Amino acid sequence: MAGTRIALIMGGGVSLGTFSGGALAQVINLLKHAQRGPAKIDVVSGASAGSMTLGVVVYHLLKGSSDQEIENALHQAWVKQISIDNLYPKDISRHNQASFFSNEIIEKIAGNIINTDEWTGNNEPHPLFAEGMKVSFSLTNLNGIPVRSEGQIIRQASSGGGAPSGKNSVFADAVQTTFHQDNVRFVVRSQSNSGDEFESQYHVLCPWKNDPAQKKWDIFRNGAIASGAFPGAFPPERILRERHEFGRWWPDDLEHSRRFMFDYLDGGILRNEPLREAIQMAAEQDRGKDVERVFIFIDPNVSGTSEVYPLSFNMPLSLKEEYDRTGRLKSSELTSPDYMSKLMGVFGRFAGVLASQAAYRDWLKAAHYNSLVEWRDDLMKMFDDLQPKPGSDIEKKLDDLIETIYREKAARSTGGDDDLVETEKIQEKIKNDLADNSFNTKLKLAIDLVANLHKKRKLNMVAITPASQEGDADHPIAGNFLRSFGGFFEEKFRQHDFEVGKHLAAKVLNASIGDAKPFLKEEADVPPAPQPIDPEPHYRELDNLRRANFEKLIEEHIDSSLPIPGIIRGVVRRKLVSRVSNSLLSGIDGQVKYVYLRFENLEDRRYLKGNTGDDRHVNSSGIIDTVIGIRKRREGTRSYSLFGPHLHSDGNGNHFLEFYRNRRTPFRSGEKQGRIELKGTPEEWFRTAFCCSCPCVVRDMSEDERYESIEVKAVNVDLI
Repeated sequence: MAGTRIALIMGGGVSLGTFSGGALAQVINLLKHAQRGPAKIDVVSGASAGSMTLGVVVYHLLKGSSDQEIENALHQAWVKQISIDNLYPKDISRHNQASFFSNEIIEKIAGNIINTDEWTGNNEPHPLFAEGMKVSFSLTNLNGIPVRSEGQIIRQASSGGGAPSGKNSVFADAVQTTFHQDNVRFVVRSQSNSGDEFESQYHVLCPWKNDPAQKKWDIFRNGAIASGAFPGAFPPERILRERHEFGRWWPDDLEHSRRFMFDYLDGGILRNEPLREAIQMAAEQDRGKDVERVFIFIDPNVSGTSEVYPLSFNMPLSLKEEYDRTGRLKSSELTSPDYMSKLMGVFGRFAGVLASQAAYRDWLKAAHYNSLVEWRDDLMKMFDDLQPKPGSDIEKKLDDLIETIYREKAARSTGGDDDLVETEKIQEKIKNDLADNSFNTKLKLAIDLVANLHKKRKLNMVAITPASQEGDADHPIAGNFLRSFGGFFEEKFRQHDFEVGKHLAAKVLNASIGDAKPFLKEEADVPPAPQPIDPEPHYRELDNLRRANFEKLIEEHIDSSLPIPGIIRGVVRRKLVSRVSNSLLSGIDGQVKYVYLRFENLEDRRYLKGNTGDDRHVNSSGIIDTVIGIRKRREGTRSYSLFGPHLHSDGNGNHFLEFYRNRRTPFRSGEKQGRIELKGTPEEWFRTAFCCSCPCVVRDMSEDERYESIEVKAVNVDLI
């Protein structure tokens, strides 16, 4: 066996790339101790911030940097050199890019850390570097690539007897669409030997100092930066792509051009965990080799669930909160959600949906792939004694089928016409892939080809995420607020998350999972976990000056784009900035469920006492309604808490609602009518809370009712 081959997969996370950087540095340090060594990294697949992190490591592995030098480079890139202050445009009046921030500092960091001027010509690659390493950065192509379906129901036969294609299909245009999920791929070599048959769609990176090689490294840097160009925050990146990278998918409108400058955004928009890309490249690398293949997946975003019940834009009531400059809650009130709050609720939730669903799709496909391999292996055992019926021509039909499949696969992968695929080469490939020429072997080969499982094995996966902590709690990530941009505000946040990544990576590689052996030969030292930052990082806990500078940037962006007179502009600007600031301060942490409570048949002049000054009075129908929220936190120690604009606490964990009554006699106004206690722990409320926007009637109230005797339990709430 040729040792352990490693495929690295890294998802995005904006400032949470600090976690990924620390985790990857620790993985590099421990791979030399792999159970089935020697380990070699030959596949690298990244998205968003993951592409930037992997780009640093690929360069330093080829350069021959030490483990400590690689960790230092990642630490410099993610902890020391990046910050919110460096991301601000230097001159807002000259900032004409389609972005909130500038990417000048990112380009500078990439140029400093991936610096090909440092090549000496005598560099020996790092021991983990595998010759012919394949690298892929996920991208979102804003221009789009036109694609046609080849699965036409009604189609004319192609000339030459080959496989029909979209261009000769009767209804080709009926299923033509635009594809935006893209990749830029590289093969990394320290020697000048030629590549394999799969390298037609790759750029070749090498350490030699010449103009073509330098241009490829420019594309490498630009590809990593483009993969992390979070929409709206950073500008789109332009990359010169060549015809050979796309093969048969090169747009017809560009048929007379060999290259074109495409515009790209964050690859994590459509594929944040590029597992499928890594599987494909690993299959290319493993052909004809007896290796132990392990996929190591690092992603700071996989940290439990983030569902919210019900959705804020479908709630009949909206919770409006006001904060002061120190981030402390001043007041909260229930209102009917307006158009803008509903619209922003949809947009905010949609961003989380995209990231979660992208992760789920790739992991679901990986599980399905492993099941297919298991079923294939079980099926193959049944064919060992199977023989064709005497006089049957099934074996010749099987030969024809295998040749047709190979011919069609060759045409699709090269982009050439079927007539150009030489029969002799097809026959040679078939001969090489058959262990012998028996009917059983041919049948097994045909099944493998149809299922696209030829020479494929189960995936061995290792996942390093904030949810890798033992037990049912996640490790807290300091920068995980403000849509994952929070880490850019403080170096201590980034340092904390870098150390968390190192700690959890060591714990995962040391662990025994089920019957599987530990990844490492012997137990390695685990760096200590950093102490959680207190108070817990959040926009409201940031230094006042940092918040003021951030909000000043928002004002400048608004000021430069509002086409209205100066006096009115100032009023509008302050209103918009206040709204943005409040939305940043009141971000929802963890998983939340709501109970919408409605008290009926109430006498006039009753009201529900607010805990921040917002009293809820009986309406004309004798109804008072309110909202109780239950939040579950999974970072650190799992905890549950109740909150709401009318929810009071006695400091001992007991929660209650207070009813008051206004009398006509002035001196008796504001008389306390009694209180309703909420029985059960917050966890019990969370587990039994109704996850819908319909009102829950707690109790029919009447004039004679003694409120002190009422107890409300989540399990007893009646749904109308």
